[in-house]
Amino acid sequence: MTDGTTDLDSNPPPPSRTTFGLPAIVFSAATGVGSLVLLMASLDWIGAADAPGGGPGAAWWLVVGALVATSFAAGLSLWAAFRRVRELEAALARCADAAARMPTDPGMRLPIDVVADLQPMVRSLNHVAELRQTAGTMIAERDAHLDGLRSLGGLAYWQQGPDLRYERIERAAGPGQERYAGLLGTRRWDEARPVDASSWDEHRARLQRCETFDRLLSIRRDADGTYWVLEESGAPRYGTDGLMLGYHGVMRIADATLAHRDRERLALAALRASSEATLLVEADPARNHWRAFWANVAARALFERSESEIGQCEAEELLKGTAPAVLDRLALALAESRPMRGEGVAVDRYGHAHPVALRLEPLRGSGSVHPRAALVLDRMVPQLTSLRERIERLDQLRRGEGRRHEEMRAAASELESFSYTVSHDLRAPLRVVDGFARILLEDYGPTLEAPARDHMNRILSATARMNAMIEALLRLSRLSAQPLLVEPVDLSRLAQQVIDDLRSQDPGRAVNMVIAPGLTTRGDRALLRVVLENLIGNAWKFSARKQVAEIGFSAYPDGAGRTAYCVSDNGAGFDMRFSDRLFGVFQRLHSTSEYPGTGIGLATVQRVVRRHRGHVWAESEPGAGSRFWFTLWDEAESGANTE
Repeated sequence: MTDGTTDLDSNPPPPSRTTFGLPAIVFSAATGVGSLVLLMASLDWIGAADAPGGGPGAAWWLVVGALVATSFAAGLSLWAAFRRVRELEAALARCADAAARMPTDPGMRLPIDVVADLQPMVRSLNHVAELRQTAGTMIAERDAHLDGLRSLGGLAYWQQGPDLRYERIERAAGPGQERYAGLLGTRRWDEARPVDASSWDEHRARLQRCETFDRLLSIRRDADGTYWVLEESGAPRYGTDGLMLGYHGVMRIADATLAHRDRERLALAALRASSEATLLVEADPARNHWRAFWANVAARALFERSESEIGQCEAEELLKGTAPAVLDRLALALAESRPMRGEGVAVDRYGHAHPVALRLEPLRGSGSVHPRAALVLDRMVPQLTSLRERIERLDQLRRGEGRRHEEMRAAASELESFSYTVSHDLRAPLRVVDGFARILLEDYGPTLEAPARDHMNRILSATARMNAMIEALLRLSRLSAQPLLVEPVDLSRLAQQVIDDLRSQDPGRAVNMVIAPGLTTRGDRALLRVVLENLIGNAWKFSARKQVAEIGFSAYPDGAGRTAYCVSDNGAGFDMRFSDRLFGVFQRLHSTSEYPGTGIGLATVQRVVRRHRGHVWAESEPGAGSRFWFTLWDEAESGANTE
């Protein structure tokens, strides 16, 4: 043979111990002798029949010749038959020897130079041997492939019976072999606990429905207390009769896989809960474009869209308002899997624009056909920039306020000096005038004529009025220099105290005073009492000519989240054309003969309200009464003093 098989011609089988030529001759001679014996017996019968005298006739010789010819032919046939048998025996011996060597020698084949009768059988047996050798080669290659998969992938093949107990586990030799061996005869849940209870329940349900399962994780414990994780995938197996025989599949120790999966799960949970709006995006190089395929909660809140809606939107729609150059840089950086920073504008479903800082971080090794990345839309950076700008402006204002504070200190010092001058330098000559006028009136009054006494009385009245004005100026200056003591103040209670004082001074007045209860604020109690004393005092004074005076103190929201307090009356009122003179020092809209006063009360009110960062204004009509409004802390939510 020339095809890798062994040739039997050079090794003929040993000769048979039986010789077939001599037995055939002996058998032929015996046949001839037997024929002669039969012939002799026949002669007696024939002679008795043909010759009365008993001698042989022609028939005798005819019978003798026939028997001799028959015996010779029978001998030759037997000799040829024994010769054929000998050849067949030799061929069968060679075939038997080759067949005995086939199991240990895959290349051994039966000889094809045998007798023609055996050649069909020899060819069939050789074909079977070739198929067996091919199958053996394929099985060896398959076993090599399986060993490679088992060793490289750490996989083991397993089978379970109908009772779901492991009855067969095959894997390549190596670490962990004893762990797999310990599973034989047990069921999956006998010595294990699930990584996730929900997945474990789902697995039990799948087994009851005879369904496949994939990547089931279970935690197991060795005898030494070491924990390890087993990952399994399996499918049901059936017999030829269609009955389920159990399950089979693959398994591997998955400690590293579980740790990696835990890291991915924790990272995804952290990303989902992050306060930074984050999109997972994928490039589309064919269109120089990209799309978002995942969005965390912050991103959905930013765009006010669901995750599916964000995935269906074009990039230009999500970042509408962003400069085209920035979008091009973003698409290019994504396609090249490199980081990118920039500034853009995110637009929600209602068209509201939100300035954001764009931060692109590539996701390498994601297994996707196209590049992927995480796109972070940070709203804090623009806000921080805006806050920095506001802080810079506030610093500038603070520095300016510091300068103004110094100026106010200087002004307060000058005012203090002015107050000292007014209190001493102006009052001294005024006291001289008043004193000498009184002396003249007392000493020479009886001798003076009526016009002279009237002039002296006018001088005394003017000095008294001048002294009152000086005192009012001093009080006004002290209001500006006096520090604020901010505390909770019950304005309703203060108003009631003021009206009680006024009633005690003029108990005969018929006044209907309505004070809203529970009006509270924060401020300097003493200064706010001055405000109410002046406003309620004016209402009391200018409603003196009414038969029944109506005075009220209430509060209303002003529409800007603030409270406006109002002191109203039904008194004389005034013409609003002259309202700009109301809060000036010594400015009066009524003569002192009609309504006495120094003309500094409303200026005092305005000064105190301004120190409480509020505003004051008035509404009136002649003869229809007046309403004075004031607010507090318009420029600050708290009552803290900033002066």
